[in-house]
Amino acid sequence: MITRMTTSMMAGTTLATIQRNFNRLADVNKQLSSGKRMSFASDDPASSVSSMRLRKELAATEQFKRNISDANSWLATSDAAMQSVADRYTEARTLLINSIDGALGDKSQGALAAQLRKIAESIMSQANSTYLGRTVFAGNSDKGLVFKTGLDKEGDTLFLAAEKDEITAKTVDRRIDADTTVQANVDGNKLFGTGTVKWNDTDKTKLDTDNNPSVMNLLIAAAQILESPSGPVGENRQKIESIQKELGERFAKLQEAQSAVGARHKQVLEAQNSVIFDLQQVKGQISDVEDIDIQKVTIDMSLASMAYQASLSSTQRVVQPTLLDYLR
Repeated sequence: MITRMTTSMMAGTTLATIQRNFNRLADVNKQLSSGKRMSFASDDPASSVSSMRLRKELAATEQFKRNISDANSWLATSDAAMQSVADRYTEARTLLINSIDGALGDKSQGALAAQLRKIAESIMSQANSTYLGRTVFAGNSDKGLVFKTGLDKEGDTLFLAAEKDEITAKTVDRRIDADTTVQANVDGNKLFGTGTVKWNDTDKTKLDTDNNPSVMNLLIAAAQILESPSGPVGENRQKIESIQKELGERFAKLQEAQSAVGARHKQVLEAQNSVIFDLQQVKGQISDVEDIDIQKVTIDMSLASMAYQASLSSTQRVVQPTLLDYLR
C-alpha cells in the first residue's frame, strides 16, 4: 500500500524537525549558561544517583567542619582560661609562702590578704569564661555562670557554685568525623571545687577536703587568717600550710586537665586539616559528575545552532506558499 504524502504531513514533519533542532539548541544553551550537565534527574539517571550520594557526603563533611570549628573554639577558650588560672595559682602559692614569714608586720599581711582576694576574684572570672554566650566550664547548662559571690555568716565574701545539677556535669561533645566524638568542655565543678572551707573535726588545722572547697574560698580563708589579730602563727600557720598544700594538689589537677585539653585540641586541629582535604576531594568529584566539558559543549552549541538554522533555511526554500494556501 502506497501512502500519499499530503501537504499537512509535510508541514508536520518539517515542524517536528525544526522543533527537535530547537530543543537540542535550547538544551545545549542551558548547559552552557548553567555550567551543569543535568537540570533534572531524568537527564542522566546514573549520574544523578552519583550526584545525590556525593552531595549527601558533602553535607555531612561540611557539618563535621562546623563541629570541628566549634570544638576548636571551646577548647581554645578553656585552655586560655586554665592557663590564666595556673598563673594565678602560682602567684597565690608564692604569696602564701611569703605570708608565714615572721618578719612581716600587720600592714604587710593585710596587703598580702588583699592580693589573695583579688586573685580569688580573677579565678572566678576565668571560671565563668564564655564562648558564644555559653559558659565553657558549665557543661550543657545555659544558666551563664559556674560561680557567683555571696556572703558568709560574718558578712565576708563567699564564692558559691551557681549550680551543681546534673546538667553541669554533662559533657559537650562534638562529632568530628563519622566515627569520632570529642569532648569540648571541662567540668568546672571538678576543676575549681564547689564547697566552702571547713576544718577537720579532730584536727582543726587540717582541711576537710570531703567538702570539696573551691579554690576561691581557699584563698579567702587564707586572707581571713592573715587579717586576724593573731596572724599566721601557731595554729593559724598550720592552717596556711594546709591551704598551701591543697593549692599544690589543685595545681597538679589543673595541669592534668590542661594536658587532656591540649591532647583533645591537637586531635581537633588534625581533624580540621583532614576535613578540609575531604571537602576538596568531594567537591572535585561532584564537579566531575555534574559540570560540563566547556570545549565539548561549545562545539555542540555550534553544531546545534547550525542544524537549527539549516532546518529553517531548507524549510523556507522547500515549503513555498501556493495560491490555494493564499486563498485559505
